[in-house]
Amino acid sequence: MERVLIVANSELPKRQICTKLVEDSDYVIACDGGLTTCFSNDYPIDLIIGDLDSITEDDLSKARMNGIEILKIEDQECNDLSKAIAHAEKMSAQRVDIIGVQGGQSDHQMANYFAILENEINAFIHLDDCMVTTVCKSRPFIHSIEFKRQFSVFSIGISKGVKISGSNWTLDDGDLKPSSKGLHNFTTGNKLEISCEDGMLLIFLNY
Repeated sequence: MERVLIVANSELPKRQICTKLVEDSDYVIACDGGLTTCFSNDYPIDLIIGDLDSITEDDLSKARMNGIEILKIEDQECNDLSKAIAHAEKMSAQRVDIIGVQGGQSDHQMANYFAILENEINAFIHLDDCMVTTVCKSRPFIHSIEFKRQFSVFSIGISKGVKISGSNWTLDDGDLKPSSKGLHNFTTGNKLEISCEDGMLLIFLNY
């Protein structure tokens, strides 16, 4: 399986972003209360996952009548988004796209970033103004990209052997620590490469 789309239980980004992601996905997971979002927007649903505490009885009944698979996971060691990402990884998905995570409580938003940090799969959170993803040794970011596309790079803990090329501010085998230093960089060509030998980076790529 190539691409999985996870629809969570908060605000969606712009319609054109969501429409493209739905069209490009091979499999759609409604993350707990994201089921209501899927029903409201007529998104296809292959699986519902989570502790099901945010789903109404009416929506749950509708899902059962439509034959949608339901996977209840009550584990409170991680949030429902992390459970959905881990499940996509078990399905051997190559990429996970995530919508429906902006707005809401600030601590929940921070937890969503850690959900993509704590799983091994290539995961991308899509917001109104940017896409958020991670970089580690096994997951470098190498993409064709528009000229002067703005992006930011933040280190989660100490990251070593960091390389950033194709941008105004570059780095070659350097070290990064948690700071605001990586804010507001921009591309200088049509290819952006970010990698690190040790540690983890959080990338915000503006639309």
